[in-house]
Parts: sequence; structure tokens; C-alpha cells
Amino acid sequence: MTSYNEWKRNMNRKLRIKAEEDRDSSKGVLFHSLFYHKYFEGYKEHYEIGTDGKPHLKRVYAGMWYRQNVSDKNYVLIRIGYVLLFAALLLLLVAAGKLQGASGTALYVVIPEILIVVMLFRIFYILIASYLFAPKKMTIHDYESSSLALKTAAVILGGAELLACLATLLYALLHRGSASIPSVLVFLVGGVLAVMIWLIESRIPYEELFNKEGDKAEGLEID
Repeated sequence: MTSYNEWKRNMNRKLRIKAEEDRDSSKGVLFHSLFYHKYFEGYKEHYEIGTDGKPHLKRVYAGMWYRQNVSDKNYVLIRIGYVLLFAALLLLLVAAGKLQGASGTALYVVIPEILIVVMLFRIFYILIASYLFAPKKMTIHDYESSSLALKTAAVILGGAELLACLATLLYALLHRGSASIPSVLVFLVGGVLAVMIWLIESRIPYEELFNKEGDKAEGLEID
């Protein structure tokens, strides 16, 4: 048993040395895709010999923790607010489609509308897959895929709503009011709501917490 444990320790040491050599030669943490590095950013990974005598990859989160520095009440209200804002944006898009009339056939109006639809799907995905159900102590990936992703999507959506507003107004001017002016206002309101999402998220304080367990963990940190 002693000889086996000694062999296991030697193999683990060799695997760590090999990983370090691979890192030095490739100037990165082993060879992984960009998605892998983004998803596991802040983790430390190393190989260990398991009970089956084969090397197994072990990962431990070693990066900073991110947490919203708000009360439990505000934590819930923020999420309810985002759901309501998203529902309002969705209803406004439907309303714009019913009010815009002939302007909905112009390519320069349709293109920003397509972008609006894409970004609404993007925000829906961020809320469902990341933001609403993210743990209170978030990893780097959790933080980037929720807060940062939501702010980016909100900015793009706001820009698309503004473009749709201006494009519809241009159509109305070129065709002497044949486009529905109310749809211009609907797109404008949609842009305001998108900016509200960005403003709310930008003003939420996030604190960084030192990861004591991760600092002690073995392995090479993924960056």
C-alpha cells in the first residue's frame, strides 16, 4: 500500500510538472478553446491519479467571488423589475407591429426591428439562463454572463429601438404621414425601457470577495 501511495504521489507530481511545461510552451493553461477559458475563468485545474490508476482532471474555483451588495428585499425586487420591463418591451414590439402600417414593409425599418427581436431573445435567455437563478456568490463567468451580458444586451436593444424609431419617422416624412406616428412613439418608449435596464444594473453595487479556499488550491489558474 505504501509503495502504491508513493507511486501515486510521484505521478501527480509529474503530471503537475508536465502541465506547467505545457503552459510555458503554449503561454496558456493547457490547450483549450476560447469558450472553455471564458467558462472556467478563475478556476485552477490539475490532474490527479484516481483510485483506478488513471489521471483525472480536477477543478477548483480560485478567483474572486462577486455578490450584489443589496438587501434581500431589493435582491428580489430587482429581478421582478427586470421581468416586468422585459414583458413591457415585448408588448411594445407587438403594439408597434400593429400600429406601423405600411412602414413595416420598408427594408430600412425592418432591419432594426429584426435586431430588436434578436436582442429581446438575448435578454430573455440571459434572464432565464443566468441572471434570475444565479447564485448569490458568483464566479467570474456567472458575473459576466449575467450582469455584464445584461447591460450589453440592453444597450444594443436601446440602440435598435432608437434606429427603428428614426427609420419609421423617416418613412413618415418621405411618404407624407402614411406611416403611423404612434409606432414612432412606441419604439421611443421601448428605447427608454431598454436604457432603464442598463441604468438599474449599472447602479447595483457588486462587491468582490476574496476566495480563501481557492487561494490554497493546487493547480494552474485558467485565465
